[in-house]
Amino acid sequence: VKLYPNPTSDLINLKFTAGATASNEPVNIVIIDNWGKIVESSTIAVGDYSKITVSFNNYVPGIYYVKCFNNSLEKYFKVIKI
Repeated sequence: VKLYPNPTSDLINLKFTAGATASNEPVNIVIIDNWGKIVESSTIAVGDYSKITVSFNNYVPGIYYVKCFNNSLEKYFKVIKI
């Protein structure tokens, strides 16, 4: 799983490469602010080489954490919103 651009002023992309997740298994995406509060949570179906775009437009500048997980994947990213 790759996350870009970072830092960002609005949008981030999450790119899932081959083998990153089990086939047809949805991925939970949780965005957490610097104080540990969940600000957004969703479940998305992804496949090999999928790209998901997430908007940070409504968030104030600061540090956020993005957690992507399911039964076969657990990945954390630190994102800076400028």
